[in-house]
Amino acid sequence: MALTSRAFAVTEAAVEFDRVRRALGAAADTILATELAAQLRELQRARVVLELAAQQAAVASGEGTPPAMASADVAFLLRNDPVPRLLAALGRREATAPLAALTALKGAGEAPVESAVTVPAPWLDLAAAYADGSLETLKNQLANGDFARAAAGRQDPAFLYPLWGGLPAGWTVRGIATETGRVALVARTTEDGGRPAGRALRIEGAWETQVSTTVAATPGRLQVLSARMRGRSSPGGDAALFLVFVTADGRITGEYRTQTLPKGDNGWRTQLLAATAPADAAWVSVGVTALRQPAGDWLEAAEVELLGEGRR
Repeated sequence: MALTSRAFAVTEAAVEFDRVRRALGAAADTILATELAAQLRELQRARVVLELAAQQAAVASGEGTPPAMASADVAFLLRNDPVPRLLAALGRREATAPLAALTALKGAGEAPVESAVTVPAPWLDLAAAYADGSLETLKNQLANGDFARAAAGRQDPAFLYPLWGGLPAGWTVRGIATETGRVALVARTTEDGGRPAGRALRIEGAWETQVSTTVAATPGRLQVLSARMRGRSSPGGDAALFLVFVTADGRITGEYRTQTLPKGDNGWRTQLLAATAPADAAWVSVGVTALRQPAGDWLEAAEVELLGEGRR
């Protein structure tokens, strides 16, 4: 019973953390700094509880009881980060508002959980970039983020991807072949049927599909990735923007960061991620991914932009 209790505590903590995170993911861009600070406190408390529960489940008790879990690595559960989008929404309205929201996050109490609450470095770096104006000096590093140029060929081997259409030039597409899977450039439309300029990348019927591009990264420099995205995401699937740093020899370094679309139907919305390149980063890989899409699920992405400074 003790083993089961310790293991199930991780599940309970993970569900609570995800509940708070989903609320932030669905929050409107008009959120106030005070409202965001309160929700961030709740999120970070839930994260501490999850991490502590995982640690306790992973070790043997003093009586020699074996660990309650084979593995307590919760990093995968923490990848999805809805906060940079909301900090950017504050920063666009008032440059110092993101820092104000993060400052209010600390010092909420002295209890063990409260004292363990931290402010993640990517949040601070993005907030500081708004406050000091350095975000305005960053340049877009993507050459075909609007998908204006199509690749010369289609996905090979063609018999595995019969439904796939034109793909964006300069982007790498990796996908497990499925019966209904499709990746293609499409005319961008609005919810009322209008057609804004540019194209969108559409993914549907995916089991595990990723569309990405890679550019040089400078260690210590902030990278801000944004995209316009929409689609339908069922409870068992994920549709996300992602950003990951890679070393010169091809290893992932730092945190693998994602931001998923809220569950259900989503109109066009701006997704945003931010992270500072680790000391051993040589490249930054960015893009969109779709996982476990049942019939009726789909994802579209447009206007992908990566603000940052690569190696000169």
